[in-house]
Amino acid sequence: MKKILLVLLFTFVLLTGYIAISAKEPEPSLDERDAIIVTDRTLKNTDLLDSLDVISLDKVNMDAFIIEDVSGSVSTVVVVRQDASKYLYLTESSQTIESIYDVEDDLTYTFDVDNRVGMIQAGDHAKLGYDAIGLSLADYLAKYKSDIVSASIVDYVDDEEVLYIEAERETRSDHLWYSLKYGELLKFENYHNNDLVLTITTNSIDTKRVGTSLFDVPDDVSFIDATKTEGE
Repeated sequence: MKKILLVLLFTFVLLTGYIAISAKEPEPSLDERDAIIVTDRTLKNTDLLDSLDVISLDKVNMDAFIIEDVSGSVSTVVVVRQDASKYLYLTESSQTIESIYDVEDDLTYTFDVDNRVGMIQAGDHAKLGYDAIGLSLADYLAKYKSDIVSASIVDYVDDEEVLYIEAERETRSDHLWYSLKYGELLKFENYHNNDLVLTITTNSIDTKRVGTSLFDVPDDVSFIDATKTEGE
């Protein structure tokens, strides 16, 4: 009788373990997981950065940014991606400028939307000087990790936890807030000699797919091909 009870108990333990394992939620796919996974929120600086699990999800297809400089001038930039192969930057201030960067050809087509004149340049000139725009955390760390002097997890708008970074290069200091969910920039502040020069705030993040025709270079724009003079 004791032997039968032991067998039944052993069987129950096995079944309980099997049910518990079967009840576990499946691992999230890359499209479902956060772009930045934080294992220990108490860590700071290099320890925190080294502990982060950061991936580029490529699920963010469009960001809209509001840019305000020290003079009070305000402009907006919309960044649209096509599978990390093409980028479109639409900048609106006193004039509307559209830039299309083709990664494979390494060419940027920039033109005035209203006047239909533009320029073709080798390399990525689409950001028009705003390096932080459209730069995911994975990209930022690849380029500027050595400049980072502090990093921590802080509360942002509506108590959303974000990654806050401070980076320094000579007289320049950058403050950046990154979304843990998307790995995208939420806010950027640029200081020179401790004076605030530029603020970039993310207005929206969109994961909807866009039509590929949006990235077609218009044939009604008169382009100056600077690539022909750059090599001379």
